[in-house]
Amino acid sequence: MERFLTESDAVDAITEGGVAGNDRIDWILSLAKVGWVVREWLKTAKPAAENN
Repeated sequence: MERFLTESDAVDAITEGGVAGNDRIDWILSLAKVGWVVREWLKTAKPAAENN
C-alpha cells in the first residue's frame, strides 16, 4: 500500500495515476483526515509538554 507524506503528495498521486474509483478517493480522504487530526493533536500536546 502506498504511503503519502503530505496531503499534497496524495493529491499528486491522484492526478498522476488517474483516479482508480471512489475507494481510492475515500482512502486518501480518510488518510488526510487522520493526518489533520494528528497535526491538531501535536499542536495541543507540544505546548502542554513544554509547560510541565
